[in-house]
Amino acid sequence: MADPLKELMSLKERMNRLFENALARSNFKEGPTLLGHWSPSVDIFENPQEVVVHAEVPGLRQEGFDITISDHTLSISGERGMGTEMQEGNYHRIERSYGSFAIEFALQVAIDRERVRARYHLGVLEVTLPKAGRPPSRPVKVRLQ
Repeated sequence: MADPLKELMSLKERMNRLFENALARSNFKEGPTLLGHWSPSVDIFENPQEVVVHAEVPGLRQEGFDITISDHTLSISGERGMGTEMQEGNYHRIERSYGSFAIEFALQVAIDRERVRARYHLGVLEVTLPKAGRPPSRPVKVRLQ
């Protein structure tokens, strides 16, 4: 049986993402030179050993991510540029979001920061956060593999 509270929270997150994306696109005005802020779609799931985050971020280079864990928060940021092939006047439609993004997630369990892994494959950033038995002590910068 589905949990109504969980479904309501999922709906709230989807609505927030919809409004954030709409606001980011409204920053484009009449040309591609104006970039907005956007928020990637994210799935977070947990199993007995770890918490896993999948973020859809196609079009970024691996070195374009900043992934940090501090206190009980996972922070992911980056930027997607429009590229040199898009010049003013030669585009017909812009639906994808460009510019910088920054997202944060509260971690509900203690994480073993020294064993956190991140990889980027086929436009999806995967951050694997192994669970730990003790609370974290200092911020840790996560490198992509």
